[in-house]
Amino acid sequence: MPHIPDVLVLKKLAKPCSKFATQHIGAFMKKGASFYKYDRRLKLVRNTLEQPSTQPVLDNTLEVIEKNKVSRFESSCPVAIRTFLNAPHCRVATTCAAPVRTMLLLLLLLLPVLLIMLVLTSLPQVFSSVMINLNSTVLRDWYTKSGKFAYYVTGLSAATTPCEGVSRWKQLSPNKLCAAAGKTETALDAATKKSLVDLLVATSDKGNAFVRDIGTALKTVVGCSTKYGGVETIGATVSADGGCWQHTNVDEYSVHDFSYWVLTHNGNEEARKAGRPNPIKRFAEKGSVNIKFPSHHAASRWTSKKVWLPFMGRFGDKVRTVLVLPLVLLLVLLLVLL
Repeated sequence: MPHIPDVLVLKKLAKPCSKFATQHIGAFMKKGASFYKYDRRLKLVRNTLEQPSTQPVLDNTLEVIEKNKVSRFESSCPVAIRTFLNAPHCRVATTCAAPVRTMLLLLLLLLPVLLIMLVLTSLPQVFSSVMINLNSTVLRDWYTKSGKFAYYVTGLSAATTPCEGVSRWKQLSPNKLCAAAGKTETALDAATKKSLVDLLVATSDKGNAFVRDIGTALKTVVGCSTKYGGVETIGATVSADGGCWQHTNVDEYSVHDFSYWVLTHNGNEEARKAGRPNPIKRFAEKGSVNIKFPSHHAASRWTSKKVWLPFMGRFGDKVRTVLVLPLVLLLVLLLVLL
């Protein structure tokens, strides 16, 4: 063994020492003017490729002094990291299994933890909710404070008729009809226009400054024609309720969590090789909370991928978030706060 300052290796005792045996863990030895403390964590053994050690290492100092007390102390086996050099010579030694008392001790230590977990999972749940605004500030906070990539989506084109089920309408100009805002209304037939305008006026969904949803799922809008006289209703623009509205995609202005897509987007590898920023992450890194669907992408790319993007609500809405806590945790929190 190479010389290490302040370390001595005791190979054998000149004579028995019963006091050392009974107090070996904290035993001291004097050599010259220096004192050395016994450290039983280090043991030199032969563990070569030709002769791998497969026996627990006992404290030879204790064995020499008082053999009948060796069994009271733990033993361990030498462990070497597996490499390409020693792999063919590695041996699995059953003699190196953890002592039974060690396993029992671990079980005793884990038992209280398991019992606590069992109790917590069986306690009644307490539901607490709070209303939050899905605005730029909140979405930005999710990124800066939690690392979540929450964006509201724009640039999605209308794909289905507003005459069937629920349709979404984007406000082009608040408090101004289309003509006053310089927008051109779609030349819909009278019956279709009246049906859609009536729904936009009568809807209770007026709390959002950007979009309104009208219609009822799986129901047809009475008097509405998807196409009449060569004019399509899909993407139509109408004046209603003092504003100018355009039919849009049902997911326009929806807020989604893009955190998973940041990691799995198809263009990640190409952007990395070209030295460009992550195509999804870059919006948040520039301070934006809006992601615009590329116009050159097929609409099917959005419909097929949005299953991986958890829906959080519409941008501009107030949504209710729910916090679920076991009753005992709620009591602990109350005690801490009090």
